[in-house]
Amino acid sequence: MTYEYFSDKETGSKDLSSEEISLVVWKAIVATYDNFVSNCALAGEFRDECPDGSMVCSCNRRQLEDVLKGEVPDLSLPVSKGYYDEDDLPNKYAILDFLQFLYRHVKDPIEIGYHSFYKHNHYSFSDGGLFKLQFRERINTIFSRNGIVFFWMEKGKLNGQFQNH
Repeated sequence: MTYEYFSDKETGSKDLSSEEISLVVWKAIVATYDNFVSNCALAGEFRDECPDGSMVCSCNRRQLEDVLKGEVPDLSLPVSKGYYDEDDLPNKYAILDFLQFLYRHVKDPIEIGYHSFYKHNHYSFSDGGLFKLQFRERINTIFSRNGIVFFWMEKGKLNGQFQNH
C-alpha cells in the first residue's frame, strides 16, 4: 500500500519503470532511517540503556551501524542526512540490502515510563508489526512516487516489480 496524493488521483500514478535509486530517493530513505532511529523503532535490537538502570531509553546508532557494516559492507557509514552528493550515492543493491536490514530489525516501541532526572522515556518492545507496516508503506510511497519498480510485500519480502494493492 502507498499513500495516494491528489496528483495521483487527477493525473494518474507515475509509470513504475526504473530500478535506479536517485539521490533524492536515497535522501528520503536516509530521512526515514533517521526517523525510525529517533522514534526508537530500532532500539529493541540496538539499545542504549539508561545510566540509572537496565531500561532501554534510545537506539544505539553506533552499535546498529557496526552490525549494518558487517551485513551490508558496500554501504558507506555513517548513514546521516545532509552527508550525500551524487558521488556518494550507494549502489542500488547496497541500498536495498540496507532497507531489508532495517525492516528485519524494526520493532514497536512501547513507552513504559518517563525518567524525570535524565529527561527521557523508557521503552519495552513488541513485534506487533505497526512500525514495520509504517516503514513498508513509507518506502513503498517513496519508490512509487519516483517511478521505482521495487515494492515491499506484506510479509517483508522486497519485490522487483511494483504491485498495486
